[in-house]
Amino acid sequence: MPSDLVIITGSAGQIGFKVLADTLKLAVKGTVGILESVNKTTGIKRVVITGSITSITPAAALMNETDQVIDENTEAEPVPSPAHYAVAYWNSKIASYQATKDFIAKEKPAFDVITLMPTFVIGKNELVMDPNKITDGSNGLPFRQIFGVDSPPSVGVTVHLDDVSKAHVLSLDPKVSGNTNYLLSSGAVDGII
Repeated sequence: MPSDLVIITGSAGQIGFKVLADTLKLAVKGTVGILESVNKTTGIKRVVITGSITSITPAAALMNETDQVIDENTEAEPVPSPAHYAVAYWNSKIASYQATKDFIAKEKPAFDVITLMPTFVIGKNELVMDPNKITDGSNGLPFRQIFGVDSPPSVGVTVHLDDVSKAHVLSLDPKVSGNTNYLLSSGAVDGII
């Protein structure tokens, strides 16, 4: 059955990457490639992209060196020469978001684009098959604390995976404004929705 909606949820993971720069190149190439393909078709009304709070978080804010308030319109610049996968991932989100904005400005597509920007996502990870890997990924934040594993300070704003999923579905509604960003973060135990 034909559809007039596209959701882009994937991002390059760390498995198999030997060069940190590959993370950025693949994330940008994947996002822009899908936008270019959609732009060559007819009938698509909306593209929903899963971004990240890191797409708009300046380095000083991420490193707790400022009390700048981050909202869905904040701008960020990539960190030069990332030496850690997390920073390479962060850069890839910034670059993909900027490439999306550049694509929209240049191509002026017939479809609108919504970028969902979740904070630190926690929830069931069906990819973890080995109990020893339960502290990997974003769920590692609470599990490392529960298990008493030393870890550096990290992001304290979270959103549950179920809320992120629900936001994707709700963003497909034509009543939701397009060509905008939505920051997803838990407001309390009731979530964001």
